[in-house]
Amino acid sequence: LPWEGRPLADRGIIVAARDPDCVYFLRLADSYPYLQLEQTVELDEDPGTLAWFGDIPGGEGQLAVSLPGMDAIALLADDDGWRVRQTTAVGDDPYSLAAADLDGDGSPEVVAAQRGLLSGNLAVLTAAVDGQVTVRVVEAPGLAAGFVCALDGDGDGIAELAVADRQD
Repeated sequence: LPWEGRPLADRGIIVAARDPDCVYFLRLADSYPYLQLEQTVELDEDPGTLAWFGDIPGGEGQLAVSLPGMDAIALLADDDGWRVRQTTAVGDDPYSLAAADLDGDGSPEVVAAQRGLLSGNLAVLTAAVDGQVTVRVVEAPGLAAGFVCALDGDGDGIAELAVADRQD
């Protein structure tokens, strides 16, 4: 995942890894070694996918990391170094994450496809200005969500969500 909120001259990427369960923050260098480890954040569970949300340009962006085995999402923030700010329960086996500005406020929310056998719905995480995160579950009758992505499919500058059914 590209490391958002950094100057172009200071590019970086973020990688979620299993065994050890952690997130690596890597800086891209112009010379060898091209990837330089800046920081590691340990997690309590195997990570799934990553997505940015919140006020990224304003410096208040958070990184969401799905933790399917815990039915939760870890929220990482840069508070003088990256750390897990909170872990939020979201439902049954959240794995796939996508970021999109769903409410038109200029800051992306995170949508999680909950692929568990008992749900198959979507969880939407919204970050308030004070950093508090709320979760709401969106039922999609007849759909068993397995994967979600955000894209501007019709070219109007507003992201739409595409959700793949896990049963197909």
